[in-house]
Amino acid sequence: MKKLKTINLKGREYVQVNERVLYFNEAFPNGKIFTVPTFQDDTVYFKAEVCPDVAKPERFFTGHSFGTLKGEKALEKLETVAVGRALAFMGIGIVESIASADEMNRFNQKQSVGVCSTCGANMVLSKTGNLYCPNVYSKDPNNPHKTKPKELTKEEEDFLPSEY
Repeated sequence: MKKLKTINLKGREYVQVNERVLYFNEAFPNGKIFTVPTFQDDTVYFKAEVCPDVAKPERFFTGHSFGTLKGEKALEKLETVAVGRALAFMGIGIVESIASADEMNRFNQKQSVGVCSTCGANMVLSKTGNLYCPNVYSKDPNNPHKTKPKELTKEEEDFLPSEY
C-alpha cells in the first residue's frame, strides 16, 4: 500500500479523509463509496458503505456518524466522518488504531441521537444502523404511534433490533 500523507492531530498521526478517498479511487477504480443520511429533527445519522469492487458487492465496509445540524457544513462533516470510518475499516489510512469498543461505548453513552417527535423516546440505532423509535412496534395499547404496518417488509424488519 502506498504511504499516505499524515498530519499530527493531538499528538497522534492521522491520515485525513481526503487522502483516503484519493487513494481509494486510485487503487480501486471499480470501487464505490455510498452514503445514506437519515434525518430526525435537527439530528442526522450517516451510514457510509465502501465497496472495493462493484463486481463483488457482498464485500463492503461500513462507517457511521451522527450529530446535530449545528455549525458550518455540519452535514458534510458528518458524511466525511462516516466515509473515513468505512475506509479505515477497509484498512485505508490506519496509522495507530480505529477506536476500540470501550472508546465507542463511552462515546455513545455521552451522545444523544435525538428523540422521537411522536412519543419523546430516545431514538436508537437498528442492527443495520438505521435510526428508529423503539416504541413504533410496541404492542402496548397506549402506544402513541397510531399507524402500524400489518406486515413488515424485509427492509422494515431490518430497522428492528434483533430481539424482535
